[in-house]
Amino acid sequence: MASFSELATILSDYGLGSLFTVNSDGSPGGWLYEQMINGNDEPASLALALEQTPIFKQRYKVIFDMRERANNGENVVVPTVQDVLSYEQQYMQVMSAAGVPSWFFDSYTDAQDAIRRNLTVEQISNRIGASYGVVQSLPSEVRDMFREFYGDATDGALVAAVLDPEKTLAQLDKATRSAAIAGFGAKQNVVVSKQQAESYAGLGKSIAESQRDITQVASFKDLTTSTMGESGTELAGDVAFQAGAMGDASATKQLEDRLLGRQTRQRDAAGGAYVASGGTSGLGSQR
Repeated sequence: MASFSELATILSDYGLGSLFTVNSDGSPGGWLYEQMINGNDEPASLALALEQTPIFKQRYKVIFDMRERANNGENVVVPTVQDVLSYEQQYMQVMSAAGVPSWFFDSYTDAQDAIRRNLTVEQISNRIGASYGVVQSLPSEVRDMFREFYGDATDGALVAAVLDPEKTLAQLDKATRSAAIAGFGAKQNVVVSKQQAESYAGLGKSIAESQRDITQVASFKDLTTSTMGESGTELAGDVAFQAGAMGDASATKQLEDRLLGRQTRQRDAAGGAYVASGGTSGLGSQR
């Protein structure tokens, strides 16, 4: 038989301290005391009675929800109270470590919603790292492009996207990489379409590589606009992106041919050798 203090400690750990009282003279009272004087003082039987209390049903509603889903044939795990408490604690730690605003995880209901989505804490951590944390750490232009491509980029919307079980980790990562390359482009006045950004994201390059590649695209912009003597040789609007970011050989050849033509004309006009600002002639000097 457990003592009143032992059972009271359990209820306190469960966040159900309102189910017992201790008067100023040290005498016990409340729901717990009533159970004990009626002979229900064993933890197992007390747990069954505890589940019938309104406060327990409210605090641990997720247990009843998952139990019902399991009874209806869904492949879900029904958590115990200890499981729920452990999950809630880890959920808060992951959110806090990622810099997610506290209002998004300051209630146990937020963590329980994630349980209902069948997301493990490890999955949440991976998703936060793949999307929310990355977008938050990059320039505002990246957030702007995320908003343009995929909807609201506010903290709440980003976290909601991260916790959407319909979105795979790969999809979240692709969205982030797409927003990054387009956002870096916006900083350098290079327009990157959603289709271009998603194609680039499919290459699996790092954020650092995307910043480097978009700088290369920007350096090619002058080659895409025809100058005197180049009429009739218009280049496709995306040739700079295809060459600088996607590594397309055909696009690179078009830019090299244009650069070579300009160098030849300038050399002939000057009567001597052409030297690019970056050194010797060639597309590499434009990078």
